[in-house]
Amino acid sequence: MSGELPYVEFSEFIAGGINAGEHVDFDDRADIRFELNGKQITLSVFASSLDGDNGGENEGGRFEDQFILDLAEAADIAMDDMEEYALLVDDIAMSIMEIGAVPFAKIAPPLTVPYFPPTDLHSALYPKEYDFRLQTVDGKLAIFPISPEDAAYVRKEYVPDPNFTYGPPAGLSLPRYSSKDIMIKEEYLGGIFSAAKARVGSRILFCKAFASGINHSDLDKEVETHHKIYQACIKAGIQLRIPQLRGLIVHADSGAVLGFLRDFVEPGEYGGTLSQIRLNNVPQKLRQKWLLQISETMGFLHSFGLFWGDGKAANVVIDPNNDAWLIDLAGGWTNGWVDKTVTGTMEGENQALRRMTTYLGFAN
Repeated sequence: MSGELPYVEFSEFIAGGINAGEHVDFDDRADIRFELNGKQITLSVFASSLDGDNGGENEGGRFEDQFILDLAEAADIAMDDMEEYALLVDDIAMSIMEIGAVPFAKIAPPLTVPYFPPTDLHSALYPKEYDFRLQTVDGKLAIFPISPEDAAYVRKEYVPDPNFTYGPPAGLSLPRYSSKDIMIKEEYLGGIFSAAKARVGSRILFCKAFASGINHSDLDKEVETHHKIYQACIKAGIQLRIPQLRGLIVHADSGAVLGFLRDFVEPGEYGGTLSQIRLNNVPQKLRQKWLLQISETMGFLHSFGLFWGDGKAANVVIDPNNDAWLIDLAGGWTNGWVDKTVTGTMEGENQALRRMTTYLGFAN
């Protein structure tokens, strides 16, 4: 014997979202998304009433009809009982793999080592997805690949508009970085909108990007605000605790601008954002310092004719020196912090500061 261990094959099935039940418009179709051995798969199923093939019936009805009911039951219970939801999904996964192990193996073969997904931003924004259908064919259950257009619920495609060219604000000159060269270290938001701590070359930066392009979000506004702050600070000869822009993010293939890179503010000993910090562990003197810094930074912005906008605890980061930095300059509003009707005004700014004062434990 050589002493070498034989390869052991295994599969990793990670359930995702389910379109079925009370939260969808149709009860004659459903789908379940899952990751199998690192591949993103959506399995569609249609009710027998939509299929001319009457084979495969049994005492309980067509398998497809029961499968839709099973998916609906899991989807409806997900918000109320995660333990029961997990049991239902386990049964659904077993049924799927009993029927689909062979066809799935063509695109997602069993593993011999654990799968680690790619960490580049491009893969996060534009994951490769495969569509399959479960159907009774000639009296036998089958799972087979289909085109995205034939799925139970056609996915919206999020790609940059080829007819749009982003024009940065006048005077802004930033290097451009491919979405494939930005490696995500820690993701705060995922999917078609990414907000993450990322490595770009040897630097750690914060990235914000939208799959459909910078013009389909408030990211272009945030870039403009950052640039205005930078220009005003240069003119006034001051520095503010607001992260600086470091680059634009472009689509690896088309070159379309997707978002931006800015300085990443490392969290301090108490945590990252004020919303994450247990304030009862923070001395009063330090909380007073943070409130003063927030107020001073907001005051400088106002002197430049600019507004923070979405002022709230989650948009204040405390660094290792216990200094407060303002982030997220795209504007907007958050219930309980700034009312929608006054966002982007001095009234809204004053409202945010009053609520920040209360949040930090001081009387207005």
